[in-house]
Amino acid sequence: MSKPAAQQSAFKQLFTEMLTQGGDFSKVNKDLKRPLKTYVKESYPFFLVTDGYFFVQAYFTKEAVAEFRSKFNNVNITDLHDRVIVLNSWSLEIRKVNSAETFTSYGNLEIRLIVNSFKPNLNERLNPTRYPINLFRDDELKTQIQQFRWNAINAAAGKAKSEIPDLARVQTASKGKVEGIVKIGSSKGDDFAEFSFKEGTTATLSLKDIFVQEKGKDASPAKDTTAVPKVKGGAKGKGKAAQKSAEKKAAGVSKSAEKVLKYTPSKSVAKKETPQKGAAGKQSAKKSVGGKKATPAMPSPGGKKSIKTTDQMSMNQFKKYLDWHEAKKGGKTIGKRSTTGKASTASGKASKRSKK
Repeated sequence: MSKPAAQQSAFKQLFTEMLTQGGDFSKVNKDLKRPLKTYVKESYPFFLVTDGYFFVQAYFTKEAVAEFRSKFNNVNITDLHDRVIVLNSWSLEIRKVNSAETFTSYGNLEIRLIVNSFKPNLNERLNPTRYPINLFRDDELKTQIQQFRWNAINAAAGKAKSEIPDLARVQTASKGKVEGIVKIGSSKGDDFAEFSFKEGTTATLSLKDIFVQEKGKDASPAKDTTAVPKVKGGAKGKGKAAQKSAEKKAAGVSKSAEKVLKYTPSKSVAKKETPQKGAAGKQSAKKSVGGKKATPAMPSPGGKKSIKTTDQMSMNQFKKYLDWHEAKKGGKTIGKRSTTGKASTASGKASKRSKK
């Protein structure tokens, strides 16, 4: 039967014991203070070590870095990614931090792993069978931190009992403001500050300082995720060639728009007109844009394509139109006209009546 994660994970067992002992590392079981063999998950911009289950952030003292350089001057601390290191001397301490800025913390509390002495095992490689997660995102450890905070609040409230007013004498103001609320120490709202543990003060070197010592100020870290990207743009950021190219494109667009706006088809284009007075038997169609004569078309009543309509044509003009159309069609009939090109008697009588 496999052991629970709390016993399998060395980090989880250590950090839980630290919280149980009220944040006092001196009270932690001595059997747990043995050297730790860890796998380096990340070496820059954060030095993250894991026991195969969870990862925490390691903080190096100035003495630990100096000892490492004296013994392993050909190895950089910031290049230990995917390597195995042994923590010979280390300690734990609790710091009050802002959890919105420090991801290896919870409830504005961080348990720091302080490394005083360590060495690399360059000939040993590990293949983790699972992906380690942030220990401060483990539900059981978060519950332990909440319990730690609750105990601290109870202790602070117990010390302030003499300052608590008699509830029977608490007066309520007219504006709904309750008087007599007790404030514990320097706490502000949910930001409780009256912890009874002794906060750690061990000085450590930042990974950025270690990187500069190892590779110099001019070296650019390959994995510096803290760097803020710079955006360059505007007229100053563009060269003369880029400006000319932009102006050329703008000019081309304006010319195309000008051509589209100037192109307005004339009303006379592709228009057909019927022969008028004085043009009997002759074709009086207008020329098209290309110089060719447009073929006249029959006017349709109410049509919008022709300016002249049948309502404006007299009977004399209509007869001329019929003669023109007959000559155009080669003697074919339209309406009640005979095949010989002569109008029928009925149509002739109708035309005489219309004249009268």
